[in-house]
Formats: sequence, structure tokens, C-alpha cells
Amino acid sequence: MGNEIPTRSRELVRERDGDQCQRCGSTRNLAWHHRRRRAVKGHFQHCACIGIQLCPTDHEWAHKHPKAAALEGFIVSSHEQEPWAVPVKTFDGWVLNDCAGGWEETIDPALSGIMDRQ
Repeated sequence: MGNEIPTRSRELVRERDGDQCQRCGSTRNLAWHHRRRRAVKGHFQHCACIGIQLCPTDHEWAHKHPKAAALEGFIVSSHEQEPWAVPVKTFDGWVLNDCAGGWEETIDPALSGIMDRQ
């Protein structure tokens, strides 16, 4: 029971994600996905910055292919101290999800080093 996702966190993520899978855009059978292992206790355990809506296919993909999912931000290291700073490659582009249920567009992290040098 102590590991249950709070209703407010579920609402924030559902509203932010517009009831769409954030990987493919599907609106069917969505599930809350923890980008960082739910076993990591503390402030961010069920935070909106960690939660994201995925369809069953993409939820399964994220768990079966953690390295690829990490490259797209669907998996966040349990050692990450600032999980909100890890961008996600959604069906609509790269975003940063915040703790209050908001988001902002960002660039592909692979390009950030290139952009910094210009």
C-alpha cells in the first residue's frame, strides 16, 4: 500500500500527457510508467517528473529494452539526483517534465554538446 501512486500525481501526469501515450500518441489502455524505478524512495518516487503515460506496447518495450529506453528518456537511472532534468523523446519531440505536472520543449540531448560549442 505504501508504494501506491498518489491520485494527484496520476491526475497531473494524465493532464500533462493529454491522455496519450508519450511514445506513439495512442489513446488506448494507457498506464502510468515510472521512468525511474519505483523502489527508489524519496521525494521523486511518484513525482509527475517521473511519471509518464505509455500504451501497453510501449510500456513493455521500455522494460524489455532499458538501454534504448534510457536513450529516449523513458528510463532514468536510480542514481540520478535530478530526474526532472532528464529529457524525454515523446511522439511530439523532446521535452522536460517538471514536478508540478508541466513540461517544456527542449533539444535532443545528443545535440546539446554541439549547440554549446556554437
